[in-house]
This record gives sequence, structure tokens and C-alpha cells, in this order.
Amino acid sequence: MSYLTWKETFKFVSDDDAKCYLWNQWAQATQERDQQERFKWEVNKRADAAERDLAAANERLRDGIKWLKDSTFDERSFHEDAPLENGIYHNDCVNCGRTFVGYKRRTICKVCSAPAALPKE
Repeated sequence: MSYLTWKETFKFVSDDDAKCYLWNQWAQATQERDQQERFKWEVNKRADAAERDLAAANERLRDGIKWLKDSTFDERSFHEDAPLENGIYHNDCVNCGRTFVGYKRRTICKVCSAPAALPKE
């Protein structure tokens, strides 16, 4: 629509009113477009992060990480660390994600740190 059509349609009192109205309409449309672009960017960013997490999980599985569903809390824990000053911390294993007790800087539980048994042929 042209400027005259807007002015005729809404019958503004003055040219300044018409210009102000058109300026506000343009500003609102620009703001809505920017919000949509930011939303699309945020959705794409989160989708990319989810794809990376899934790819990392698949890579860990391909590399033979043991997912320990049958180990108990005591089997995963390092009881020999208990006499140490910082030996009774609840940690999460970076391989299996399960909780174990051990020195505060330990990152892998006892079961995951044990060498994997080779399959019999």
C-alpha cells in the first residue's frame, strides 16, 4: 500500500500521524522478524547440540565402553581410598555415569577402570 492509501484508509488527522503510524508498523514488523530469526537460531543451536551429544554417545558405544547394569555400588567404589583425607566422596563415573565412592579426583569407577575381558574365540 502506498502512503496515500494508508492515509485515506485510516483518515489520519495530519501527515505526522500517518507517518508515525507507518513508522510504528514498520518497527513492530521488524521486531517480530528479529524475534523469529532469534528463535530459529536458538532451535538450530539446540538441535546441533543434541546431534553432537548423540554422535558422542554412539562413538563411545563403538569404542567399547562398558555400560554396567549389573555392578553394585560396592563393586564400583574404591574402599581403599577411605583412610585418605579426601577418600570418601560420591563421584559420577564418566564412562557409565553411575555413582561410586572414592578419592575426590577419581573420574572412573572401579569396574570401568578394570581391563575389559577379551571374548573367547
